[in-house]
Amino acid sequence: MCIGFIGIINMEKNGAMKKTVLVTGGCGYIGSHTVVALLENNFEVLIIDDLSNSNKDVLDRIKTI
Repeated sequence: MCIGFIGIINMEKNGAMKKTVLVTGGCGYIGSHTVVALLENNFEVLIIDDLSNSNKDVLDRIKTI
């Protein structure tokens, strides 16, 4: 599986611009840690993962962080 950033876009949310990052492989080990770091830095994150080397339970753990 390839983990990479497809792009960063600016989205307006509640009157303020917020950067959104699309993370492929976001449920894997490296991807999930990357997602947490982005969320901690006020990015909005979209995750795409085919779950071939990961588990959807990771999403629940990311939400609790």
